[in-house]
Amino acid sequence: MQQIIEYQSFTKAKTMKNKGIVLISEKNKGYLSALSILVQKEFEEVITESDKERIMQILQDKEVDIIVLDTGINTVSQQKEHLDFIREISSAGKEIQIIVLTNFSQNSFGMEAVNAGAFDFVPKPWNNEKFIVTLKNAFRMRKLSLELNKKDTMERELQTLEQMERKMMEMALEKCNGNVTLAAGLLGITRQTLYNKGKKYNLFK
Repeated sequence: MQQIIEYQSFTKAKTMKNKGIVLISEKNKGYLSALSILVQKEFEEVITESDKERIMQILQDKEVDIIVLDTGINTVSQQKEHLDFIREISSAGKEIQIIVLTNFSQNSFGMEAVNAGAFDFVPKPWNNEKFIVTLKNAFRMRKLSLELNKKDTMERELQTLEQMERKMMEMALEKCNGNVTLAAGLLGITRQTLYNKGKKYNLFK
């Protein structure tokens, strides 16, 4: 089913296996149609857009998981533009996985794209099964990266909370001249709780 908002969007039926969004940047209409039909079989939504500014806007509006970027046959300056675009997407901090489509003669450029931040490159003409495997691997990589980032964020928040807790206990103990019972009352916790946490934070020597 095709849906048109500000860009072309294809939404897959309920039988999809992966609840993800794939954006395809491809100017060749034949390749675009083939890729869209192929990706629709595995992913919830497929968006097509080739303009770089509009792609960046879409990335702000939607939780895109994967970008399939066809670089075509390019000059050195055009390749540099593609690499800069890959770096721009990668530096956005959204863990969006980029798969670059290249021609067989541009495998060295494919490696440059990976070094710039792309997940992988796929030579054209692509093998459908291998292409889908690459997409699925990229999808799993994004989910894993997001989970790790969430875990890191939670750990940082926990550390911040612990720092605040330690500081509050230090202040309470200082105000009560080291009297654990009075400091615990000031903090609204039991003496034993303060004592246990104080030992954890090395507040008692």
